[in-house]
Amino acid sequence: MLILSFFSKNDRSPLLAVESNFLITPFDLDFAATASSSYGEFSMLSRWHHFFEKRSLYEFYREGNVAFGHSELIRFRRATKLFDQLRVVTQIVYWNEKTIYLQHKMYVKDELKSIAICRLVGWNKINGKVSPQDIFPGIGVFEGPIPEVVAQMNKMNEAIDQL
Repeated sequence: MLILSFFSKNDRSPLLAVESNFLITPFDLDFAATASSSYGEFSMLSRWHHFFEKRSLYEFYREGNVAFGHSELIRFRRATKLFDQLRVVTQIVYWNEKTIYLQHKMYVKDELKSIAICRLVGWNKINGKVSPQDIFPGIGVFEGPIPEVVAQMNKMNEAIDQL
């Protein structure tokens, strides 16, 4: 990912989708199908790829910032097999004053294999939490209703916080 950050464009709109490509290897398999944990790893790598396409790594860290996934929900549709070419399309679907929600759609050829929704938060080592506008300058304010999947994810996170 560090090498990728040096070759990324760093000037694209944060709202445009980014495609990441992976090869399913024996290390990603569990009894001939992709292990559940591998989908989480692919979505995490795709988040970083999306991030590096939008921001300068040097600039972001120089400001004392870090971004990390707060929670993630993955819905599996179909298993992948050894040596499948997995294409992950990552896009911001919603943001508010504290968090950014990314959607990862994972395909083999044109068949949807999995969908993941990730809640991303930013942190600054000096000031604490940072807003999505600090992570992606120029992103503005989200216009429109909150997507249903985001509302349901928020309810799930609130229920887990009560435990």
